[in-house]
Amino acid sequence: MTFSRNFALLLVPLTLAACGGTTTQPEFDNPDPPAPTTQAVARADVASASVFSDWVEAGDTRTVLRTRPSDGDTTTYALTLEDVDALNGSTFSSFSNTDSGPRWRMFEAKGPGGAVARLTGFMDDRGNLSYAPQSEFITTGGSIPLTGNANYSGDYVGTLTLGSGTLNPNYTLNYVTGDVSITADFGNEVLDGRISNRTAYRTASNNEIFDLADVTLGRLELTGGRSNAPYGGGTLGGTIQASGYTPQNSTINGSWNAAASGDAAEAITGSVSINHAYTGTTRDQTETGVFVTTQD
Repeated sequence: MTFSRNFALLLVPLTLAACGGTTTQPEFDNPDPPAPTTQAVARADVASASVFSDWVEAGDTRTVLRTRPSDGDTTTYALTLEDVDALNGSTFSSFSNTDSGPRWRMFEAKGPGGAVARLTGFMDDRGNLSYAPQSEFITTGGSIPLTGNANYSGDYVGTLTLGSGTLNPNYTLNYVTGDVSITADFGNEVLDGRISNRTAYRTASNNEIFDLADVTLGRLELTGGRSNAPYGGGTLGGTIQASGYTPQNSTINGSWNAAASGDAAEAITGSVSINHAYTGTTRDQTETGVFVTTQD
């Protein structure tokens, strides 16, 4: 048999391959792993004092251990849910150890991701003035986005407590309600916001007595989804809108702290402290407040 020349040439590469020749395979770069979109957020447990602790919840009752700063005396109190018109429509509820008069009182609100805000103190009593109300906010952790923005809204409750230069320091006569709005810039890890529609009520009767100006919540930096308490961010405004309450330095100022909670930062909860310094020290007061907001 004879082969044509062209056919014989075609057999050469096939024969080489069969005899163990190698061929070059294309190389591909491994793709980079996707960049993370969230970061973990640790539990937050921030309180303005250590007077009230060991909370136990049972239906409409909250049991709390009180440790008196003056002598370390401890007493356990049971606070039961109150029906308070001023808090209707709010996420906050009121609990107390008696129905009226001087009493222990606690305002509490909850949000997603285990967020809890509490404000507790002995109110409307001139005989127990060794400490002011205690603010506290708690989260169980979660995660927070690394980019983007979000808006939050919710409720605020605070107490007004007479300052050191007054006749009855630490006497708490009034509480304040309001609406909170917060803007989160996750890329830069900062919050800012506002407390509006602020109204004060008597702690003894829940009767409305005066309004207060809005509070601007200034830039608050977050680290791992929470601020660096007790320093936090600054506040401006909040003046009592009643005769004789003229700010000493043209405006009122204070500070605030906050933390995110939930698997995607569904809630922002925190605390506020405002120094109400007015012309004439007899009117000076400290506003101690807490809030819970949820993402719009």
